[in-house]
Amino acid sequence: MKTKEIIANELGISRKTLYNYMEELKIKELNEENLKIIEEYVKKKNKSKELSKAELLEELEQLKLKNAELIKQNETLEKGQDVLLQQVEYYRNSIDSEIRQIKQNMTLLLNPPKEEKKSFWDKLFKS
Repeated sequence: MKTKEIIANELGISRKTLYNYMEELKIKELNEENLKIIEEYVKKKNKSKELSKAELLEELEQLKLKNAELIKQNETLEKGQDVLLQQVEYYRNSIDSEIRQIKQNMTLLLNPPKEEKKSFWDKLFKS
């Protein structure tokens, strides 16, 4: 009879994994029938690992594509944001200059200041 280490090497797994599989399958002894059960179990485990790797690779590719799309959208939004900020700055400057012009026009339209009325005491003492 082969040792558990040799059997594990033939199956392409570690000895510890062999013990774990035996425990999962509730196998106490390694005979020909149990070896076949373990071989099938190992194949099934390896197959599920390969499938998950393929699925993960596919998901990774999809995420890369989405990331590229999001980067493009982000760049477009940043450009749009810059344009909007420039427009806001232009309008702000425009409004500021219009306010300045209105203030200047208001001062031109105002009548010159009148002489202040002198109070009775000012007239009495200054006259």
